[in-house]
Amino acid sequence: ILEEIRCDTFDRALIAPTSEDRANAEKGRTSLGDITAPNATFARCPVGFTPRQRLLLSANGNVERILSSYYARPIQLFIVENHRRSANVYDRKTAFLLDGQQLGLAKTTCFITDEKWQEAMDEERLPIGALFRRFDAMPAFKLNSAGLFPGGIWRQYQLKAQGLTCEINETFDDDCFDAQRFPSLDETVELCDGCGYKTI
Repeated sequence: ILEEIRCDTFDRALIAPTSEDRANAEKGRTSLGDITAPNATFARCPVGFTPRQRLLLSANGNVERILSSYYARPIQLFIVENHRRSANVYDRKTAFLLDGQQLGLAKTTCFITDEKWQEAMDEERLPIGALFRRFDAMPAFKLNSAGLFPGGIWRQYQLKAQGLTCEINETFDDDCFDAQRFPSLDETVELCDGCGYKTI
């Protein structure tokens, strides 16, 4: 796949959808184009969010990849809390970090509904995403609600597969797309053609 994307894509003015656009959306064209997911992953976001914020609101368990791609740097997941509430219920709190700066926080409650999944969780101690991959299960994504708060945005969503349901609450700082980015020691970045970056 070769794609050419304009360097000012995210700076372009928003165009209001036409009645034809709305009709097409209602006819079931509800995929975000996620080629690995067999199920619909569209999430209608409430009004009042910027395009960048909508990227996070509609992310189906791949916030780390989105932020990592945006910054062209790895995002670290710092596990703040990992607690087994009962035999098949786990609570986890994870921070998204870029060079030590917190961009967001995820609080997850996992409900394991299958004995084989439970055994894998106990014996292999896998992270949530790895557990879905372990059983080759692409979870269905459902955005339950989202909103703004002073200093950031929040969302509540669900990831559900046959053996595992995750209820996830995430908050993101207003400046999560404006974090300070410092080149690593082996990397120099310069402006190229006035609109993009190249590594030299």
